[in-house]
Amino acid sequence: MLGICRVYLFQISIPTRAFLLFLAVCFLSSWFESSVFDTIFADRHNFVNVYLVKYSWGWTSMAVGSYLLHESLLKPKDVEGPRISLLSIAMQLFLGTTVWYTFAANLFPWIEEGTGICQASHLDTKRACRRAGYVWTGLDISGHCFLLLWNILFILENITPPTSSNSSRDSTKPSGDSKNQPNAKRNGSYVTVQNFFILLLGFLIFTWEVMLMSTALHFHTTAEKFLGCSIALISWFMVYRLLPLKSVVG
Repeated sequence: MLGICRVYLFQISIPTRAFLLFLAVCFLSSWFESSVFDTIFADRHNFVNVYLVKYSWGWTSMAVGSYLLHESLLKPKDVEGPRISLLSIAMQLFLGTTVWYTFAANLFPWIEEGTGICQASHLDTKRACRRAGYVWTGLDISGHCFLLLWNILFILENITPPTSSNSSRDSTKPSGDSKNQPNAKRNGSYVTVQNFFILLLGFLIFTWEVMLMSTALHFHTTAEKFLGCSIALISWFMVYRLLPLKSVVG
């Protein structure tokens, strides 16, 4: 399972994966825009949407933050690779949360409010319109497409392949030297927890990708999904390619 997860996460470069996901959303959205699919994912109140996607930034930030803290605080000295500073971890989570809060939590709802109109013309706010049981029609940029794609890229920018150095492999093998046994036990525990996080983050990315494709098939217009994905890609490019800030593990 871990080997499959490694291939799934690290075999494709991040820019290539971002481009392929963007193309997949655009293709599915345009090709099936007029189609209606009667599946569990077409229901906004399905379990995955309500309990995972709705809080996807919370799940993503907690999982990535925990992984980075593990790499910062528990990484043995004889394991290869730089140790991540707590300041860098805080900066990564701050940047990720800023992107989420700026677009998904504020800008997109503001645009929908400013460009929309209610079925009942005397109701001039989205909240009043929906509370009265009417439909508010505006430019509803896909927050799901934006957030799911941003979550995927954020995770990939902040993880590295599981430790595979000779020192870490040797440390997990039984040793007749009693002096090395504490180090072997500590390094073995570190690798075990690291592998757990790789599996967890792989599961999250797989879930976000499935739900991204589901959104492409079931919700919003093609233009709204195109805008959502485009803003996620631009945000990723600005933070991880143009700014002098690189990922904490890069």
